[in-house]
Amino acid sequence: TRAAHNGTPQVGGPAYYVSHVAGGQEPEQPAAPTIASILALGADATVPADTYVEGVVISNLDLNNLTSKKGMYIQDETAGLQFYLAANHTFKFGDKVKVDLSGAKVGAYNGAVQISGIALDKIELISSGNTVTPKTVTIADFLDNKYEGQYVAIEGVQVAESDLNRTFVEGGAHTSIKIETADGQNFVVFSSKYSTFGEKEVPQGSGTIKGISSINNGTMQIIFAQDGDWDGMWDGARFDGSGAGDGGNDDNQDDT
Repeated sequence: TRAAHNGTPQVGGPAYYVSHVAGGQEPEQPAAPTIASILALGADATVPADTYVEGVVISNLDLNNLTSKKGMYIQDETAGLQFYLAANHTFKFGDKVKVDLSGAKVGAYNGAVQISGIALDKIELISSGNTVTPKTVTIADFLDNKYEGQYVAIEGVQVAESDLNRTFVEGGAHTSIKIETADGQNFVVFSSKYSTFGEKEVPQGSGTIKGISSINNGTMQIIFAQDGDWDGMWDGARFDGSGAGDGGNDDNQDDT
């Protein structure tokens, strides 16, 4: 977990206020806090009363790619945030939601920032079907965990040769597939054993991978958010990845 996020100031004060001024003119209400400002509160912080955030859901129930239907990721223009809710939810990829965080604790799970226990009645659906475009990020920034909980695209990668004969899910277990760059850096794709795409063959070429940026016990991982987030890795010719280090072993764990 992190104590601050890109230097964003901490959240302070209520999300709404009412003030009566002369002439009957009301001042503008302050905007909702950003997700980055919630992260800036730091580990184990308690979110102040009357605080909410708005964001777009980037996890995907149709892919069933988390280990629990209580899991959810949202992002806004500043950052992303992972939830483990109090009950199974039905929010879809592209839903814009407003989440009341009053009194919630900024916690962690296996090194990833996570807020747990939010009741479903604390989440309001604002709109559905919003377009979410992944942010193209450098491998260096991704590995530095600068985009945790956000939908990203990483160019110039391929499945490691040792994993080419695998499917995304094997043996009925949560599965990690090793991904590498031409200069020897690596991370993993994590797929839940419940994933609807689990029987698909891993891509055999090189190119761009998309998904939710996450960290698990110090290992950076991608969690697919859309059907076809892996399609861009079929397009290019494979490169020599012999310099890539270890780091793609199955850990049977994910973000929630």
